Amino acid sequence: MISFNKLKPALLEEMTEGEIVKCLKELSQAFTQSRHKIDDVYASPKHISSYASFYLPTNMYKMAFLLKQLPNELIEGIKNSTVVEVGTGPGTYLFGLLEELNCEMTSFIGVDHSPLMLKQAEKIHQSLYPCSDITWRSDIPKLPGRKTYIFGNSLNEMGHYTGLKLVNRNKADIVICIEPGTKSSFKEMSSFRSGMIKDGYKVIYPCSGEGECPIIKLDEDDWCHQVVRTKLDDSIERLSQLIKLDRKTMPAIIHVYTKDKVENNRKYQVVRLVKNIKHAFLWEVCFEDAGEMKLVRIELMKKIYKKKEVKALESMSTGYEIDFTIDKKIESNHWRVKLTPEVLEKIVNKK
Repeated sequence: MISFNKLKPALLEEMTEGEIVKCLKELSQAFTQSRHKIDDVYASPKHISSYASFYLPTNMYKMAFLLKQLPNELIEGIKNSTVVEVGTGPGTYLFGLLEELNCEMTSFIGVDHSPLMLKQAEKIHQSLYPCSDITWRSDIPKLPGRKTYIFGNSLNEMGHYTGLKLVNRNKADIVICIEPGTKSSFKEMSSFRSGMIKDGYKVIYPCSGEGECPIIKLDEDDWCHQVVRTKLDDSIERLSQLIKLDRKTMPAIIHVYTKDKVENNRKYQVVRLVKNIKHAFLWEVCFEDAGEMKLVRIELMKKIYKKKEVKALESMSTGYEIDFTIDKKIESNHWRVKLTPEVLEKIVNKK
């Protein structure tokens, strides 16, 4: 991922660390407490530069996390399409794709309503990715051929209805959504999921099928989201500490849809880390059974794992696919299981 030191020469404004910290605190307040001030901070080159210096490199980790969950044939489908990011900001997820896939032959289009964000994205593009085919614009163009659309923290702003119209009007082949990991965002994304399935799209991530979400069906006071855990570059970590904002653990709601003939072979999706008790890990997983999406609590006994394996399991996140054998069905929705060797190796080696 990009470090702050690498980004610094590509920012719109040359700023001291103190100025960046001040602007980041104001941005954080606008995002969480004073939404009416967002347009004001987006009109300031210093705030845009500060946003790019901190939120761009940390949000890029979400794209890296997602790509590890996707089948290779879908990734090839992304690389062989024109990729459009709606609400690109300073180019966050387009640059994330470039960093992870080295897809220099892919054409990209970044769309944003903020002229300063586009100006910032263009400067980073020319400074760090000068050979990449990226166009920056304020509107969504009509495009021929295969298309991948990315919604980066923009669906929750425009609403699911507008998002569905945009997808259908532009005949998207692949749709990626990376949205805030909040309860309100989950409600919006659930409506979007229902609409996408109705319009003929398959869910590739996070669900293993197109059945009704069991969290909604059971009317649980919870929401399905992923948690992206990162190890920050020292320069980003320092900014994080100065503004007292944790970016090592980032909740997000990430969905991927396609009309391509891609098989969804996902087994069990970890949706909740219930408890870490003395003798076991208690997790909740979602899976498809005869066309129905179900939730089951699983119990992993610590005594059967080595010390380094237990340590790795302690840092597990929601959003990962796992597979296991069932040792005992304690109840119909509570199983004692053993992870497959392949899954355990991936968790230990953080693949």
